[in-house]
Amino acid sequence: MKKTVTINLGGRPFTIDEDAYKYLNQYLRQLSSEGVAAEEVAAIEQRLASFFMQSGALIIDLNGVRAAITEVGAPAAFGRTDASDAAHAPRRLYRSRTDRIMAGVCGGIAEYFSIDPLIIRLLYLVLTVLFFFGGGILIYVILWIAIPQRPVSFMGQNGHSKH
Repeated sequence: MKKTVTINLGGRPFTIDEDAYKYLNQYLRQLSSEGVAAEEVAAIEQRLASFFMQSGALIIDLNGVRAAITEVGAPAAFGRTDASDAAHAPRRLYRSRTDRIMAGVCGGIAEYFSIDPLIIRLLYLVLTVLFFFGGGILIYVILWIAIPQRPVSFMGQNGHSKH
C-alpha cells in the first residue's frame, strides 16, 4: 500500500503517489535551480498537467511522472534567464504571441527588429495600398504560414521575448 497526495499542477488537481510526488517535486525544483524563468516553469507545469490528463490515470504513479518528464524534457534542455545566454542565442523570426491583431506577423517582425509594432503595421498598410493593390493580404497569409509562432520557452517576463 502506498501513500497518495493531492497536488495542484497547472491549475488542475491530481492524485499522485508519494514516490511520484517526490520525483516531480525534485524535477520542478531543479528547473528553478537551473535558472528557468517562473513563466516558463508555469508553462512546463501546464504541459505536465495536460500529459497527466491525457493519460487518464486515476492516480499518477512514478512511471507516469517519468513518462511525462521524458515528454517535456530534462531541466538542462530549457533556457536560462541570464542576459549572457540571450546575447549568444541566434535571432529567429517568429510570429508574436503578445503583439498581435490577427496572427502576430507584424508583431513578430517588430520584435525581430526591436521596433514598435505600430510602425510595421502602418508600413504594411501603406505598402499594401500603394504598391501591392490589395495583394498584401495574400502576402500576409503566406507569412502567417511561413513564420512559426514563438514557442513558449522563448517568452520572458510579461510575455515578451527574451531575445
